[in-house]
Amino acid sequence: MRLVVTPLLAALVLALGAAPALADEKKDKGKGKDPGNFDDLFGAPPPKNNLEEMKKATEGVGNKSSGTGLAPKEDETDPNAGVQLLKVFAAERINQDKKLGCTPGGRDKKKLVDWTFDEVPAKANVGFEVCLTLASKAGREMNMNVAIVDARNQRVAKASDVIDFRSRPKIDHVLEFPPPLFKNAGQHFYVVDLDGKEVGRLPLFMVNLEGAAAPAPAQGATPATGTPPPTEGKITDKEPDAP
Repeated sequence: MRLVVTPLLAALVLALGAAPALADEKKDKGKGKDPGNFDDLFGAPPPKNNLEEMKKATEGVGNKSSGTGLAPKEDETDPNAGVQLLKVFAAERINQDKKLGCTPGGRDKKKLVDWTFDEVPAKANVGFEVCLTLASKAGREMNMNVAIVDARNQRVAKASDVIDFRSRPKIDHVLEFPPPLFKNAGQHFYVVDLDGKEVGRLPLFMVNLEGAAAPAPAQGATPATGTPPPTEGKITDKEPDAP
């Protein structure tokens, strides 16, 4: 049998042979440029089965700090906190410095620690100032009444003011007093009353008589106040002087 190739058959064979080549050519044109490896840009994602890696990858995302790790403020307040009397002294004039606190001023720049008279009652010839250092975390204002009393609880001077512990846990408070009339010799104290309650008393200065031996400080003193409890009760503006 002899195969006869006609022009039509030849054309069909050529068309079928060219079709795969055209398809490959279109496929190559559709590829475009190689986009590269996604991991090269952002790093490989953590393995799904590795929980530690997943935690590290998401650490801090969507989390808010509670602030519990911060140190507490130094001026943290306590409305029920007590008041501590740290120290007190008198001088003709008192200078106040942010770093040094209260220091004696005036001409001699000395603390006023005693008075000497021929007899009592006697009136001082000069006025003076008193610096009282207090500490508290109350964080609020307080009404303050102070008095200078002798060992018999007789008051020779008094004053009133308002102290403010807001944002200040420690205060140097200065008050000016006119020349007092001393009724008795001996140790005199600075009595501090806050919001109607006596919080303590500190030794302030001595009153001496000329030619007489200096009286000994009050016995039985406690470290907190430096003096025994008063025998006549608390000293406030509402109470009269002891007889």
